[in-house]
Amino acid sequence: MMYLEASDKSILNHLVELQDYLLTKGYKVASLSKELGGDFGNTLSVKLEKGDLNIIYRVVLSQSNRMIFVYVKSQQGSFTVQDYLKYIGNDTDAALFVDSKQDSDYKKFIEVVVALTDKVFKENLNTVVEGREWVEIPFDWGDYK
Repeated sequence: MMYLEASDKSILNHLVELQDYLLTKGYKVASLSKELGGDFGNTLSVKLEKGDLNIIYRVVLSQSNRMIFVYVKSQQGSFTVQDYLKYIGNDTDAALFVDSKQDSDYKKFIEVVVALTDKVFKENLNTVVEGREWVEIPFDWGDYK
């Protein structure tokens, strides 16, 4: 495992501390990791597992944009919570996963994203999080069309 600096550990620990909802649904923290130089630069990840379901938070450590991607993965496929929000027409909330202004600290940004993600899991994706149903979210090709 890659060496985690104190600031990395602080971010990851804060992200784990906020996982009350998923932990009450039977998810367990499976891994904490750091990736250098991936598609989005350096990232920190928290992976939560329940059976074949995975919820993965990827925190992008960028100088220009703060971003958090929240992946929902199973044997049936995968999607991001951001893509789900866009799919249901909620672009306003989907935009909250990116903080280009960086006017708050990372912990506050993480709190906003986790609170929003929990709300989506409770109100829209409860049956997916519980493993009773799966939803197919078309991939948004955006500018790559």
